[in-house]
Amino acid sequence: MRKQNLTGKKFGKLTVIQSLQSIFDGKRNRTVWKCKCDCGNYSFHRTDDLKTGDSTSCGCVRKQYREIDLVGMRFNNLFVLKKILKGKYSEVHWLCRCDCGKECEVISSALRNSWQKSCGCIKDIEEETLLTKFFWKNVKKNDYCWEWTGKLCNGYGAVEFHKKQFRAHRLSYIIHNGSIEKNKFICHKCDNKKCVNPSHLYAGTINDNARDAKERNLIHRGEQCVRSKLKEIDILKILASKETCRDIAIQYNMNKNYIRKIRNRQAWRHITVP
Repeated sequence: MRKQNLTGKKFGKLTVIQSLQSIFDGKRNRTVWKCKCDCGNYSFHRTDDLKTGDSTSCGCVRKQYREIDLVGMRFNNLFVLKKILKGKYSEVHWLCRCDCGKECEVISSALRNSWQKSCGCIKDIEEETLLTKFFWKNVKKNDYCWEWTGKLCNGYGAVEFHKKQFRAHRLSYIIHNGSIEKNKFICHKCDNKKCVNPSHLYAGTINDNARDAKERNLIHRGEQCVRSKLKEIDILKILASKETCRDIAIQYNMNKNYIRKIRNRQAWRHITVP
């Protein structure tokens, strides 16, 4: 490949004066150019850095940015409190206070170019608004229950938003009552899993949820379970049989330890023997 002559060309504040000896960087030889900056200083840069715009000055521009004091200035929702130097090369970060009260560290370019307008609360509010709009599109209000018309998961309404899944009844509780406490379940006062009516929901513990299921006979037992391979009549036969657990297990294609649990009344305890 023919070597390009960059002598006399200008890249940002740099004017190429002459080429120096090529340097091998482990892959191929790269030409280094001696350049003069508009500030009068000389510096050395590779061809790739000049063409891609990675090198536009001798470093004076970065130095000027470092010397600019942003303390006391406001950028959108951020108010600059103090300057912080970080890392090996003393990169400049600014400690800012957001209008919401939170503090965060932001780099200079993000402030000047408005890449970051807040601590993240603006984005959270925008996402919350979109999520709320999507929620109401899938709700059908009736006289008693508010039915969820969207996607279902295990009988409950489900909302997929930004690759995350939310339960519709939990989302309804958050919209109407605020955040959910840690380790709390959102339980239904009605037995309708698709209901998102906030008046039918309450925050309870796992014990509250289990108690409601037991009182309303909502716990699936025995052959009501989808994965159950045995019927109640099979259990009665096993309890009445005088064969060994191994022979019965072969007959029903089950594990002999599970058959032993049935006989010891550790499993299928709700079945009463006549």
